Amino acid sequence: MMVLLQRRYNFLREIKRLTADLQDAVSREDSVSAGLILQMRADEMENIENCQELIWRMAEKGQRENEDIQRLMSGEFLSMAEGMSYEEDKILKLRKKTATLIKEIQDADKIVNKRAAGTKSFYK
Repeated sequence: MMVLLQRRYNFLREIKRLTADLQDAVSREDSVSAGLILQMRADEMENIENCQELIWRMAEKGQRENEDIQRLMSGEFLSMAEGMSYEEDKILKLRKKTATLIKEIQDADKIVNKRAAGTKSFYK
């Protein structure tokens, strides 16, 4: 599970980089580059979805695995100060870094959306 969460985090880092590239393309009014970058971001999002799917499939192996994964992926676990074991602590830190990164991407997306769509922006 830890490996899949790390992969997911790495895909998110790539989305953040692509989002910065998208901001640049939008500011240059380069719709061709923006379209390509959006497709690349969609590909990364699909990779994230695949990781998430594999994590949930791990939960199907048995009752104990299901309970562990449900707990580790819950918001309640994310609010803990530290994990109960070394592995849980690593998962918790990774999930917190991931949550921060997602927030940064969402904030950047808002800016791009407002700049690209103007008064038709979803956020206006």
